[in-house]
Amino acid sequence: MVQETLIRALGALPQLDPGGNLRAWLFTILQNVLRGEWRRRRRSPVRHEVPIDSAPEPVKSGGQLESASLNELAAAIRKLPPRFREVLMLCGVEGFDYEEAASILGIPVGTVRSRLSRARAMLKEWSPQ
Repeated sequence: MVQETLIRALGALPQLDPGGNLRAWLFTILQNVLRGEWRRRRRSPVRHEVPIDSAPEPVKSGGQLESASLNELAAAIRKLPPRFREVLMLCGVEGFDYEEAASILGIPVGTVRSRLSRARAMLKEWSPQ
């Protein structure tokens, strides 16, 4: 995916705004590559995807309690619908602000805020008390 993103970025380099945000521009291209791959896989009659439940667990070194909590969080994030998961990953993990995430996803800033709020609420609802 990264190689495809860079190939497309090099091809579209003349379209880059010299004063623009390079990181956001590259993430927008990556997002488009990922969406294209998802569409291609949905059309493919053969699926090689491993179900989430059968995916191997990460290797655990000491601190099993912390590892279990991280595994539960990762599983909860994987359960989020893609539109919520991508906003959560861009803002919460990658550190983009709302405006940058909105630009990358091609949606209004208010939609980013709403999806992020709903994603957090879903994670909170699913978390063990």
